[in-house]
Amino acid sequence: AGMEAEAEAAERQAVRAILRAFRTYEAEGQLDVMRWEHNFAKLPPEHKALLGHLEGKYAHVRSLLRQNQTFLNDLVASVGMGEEEGEGVLEEENEGAPSGEND
Repeated sequence: AGMEAEAEAAERQAVRAILRAFRTYEAEGQLDVMRWEHNFAKLPPEHKALLGHLEGKYAHVRSLLRQNQTFLNDLVASVGMGEEEGEGVLEEENEGAPSGEND
């Protein structure tokens, strides 16, 4: 029973980490884009001229980040996980299952 409880705790922790990553996906991506823009701004003018197309790509990436975040939000909502980040997930999965069937 102790090993089973440890396994369940580890799985809940993993689910929490996944949900945290899903919730922060867009914000983390935005930080990357901001870093790209900052680095681009430091380039000499002749290099910026060669890479001018990148500025439009930054806006496109932001749009894709938003779309992906919407998908991730919908995904989490569809499996019924909220702020409790996976609490009760294992109990729902194992409800009615004989012991050892979900190992």
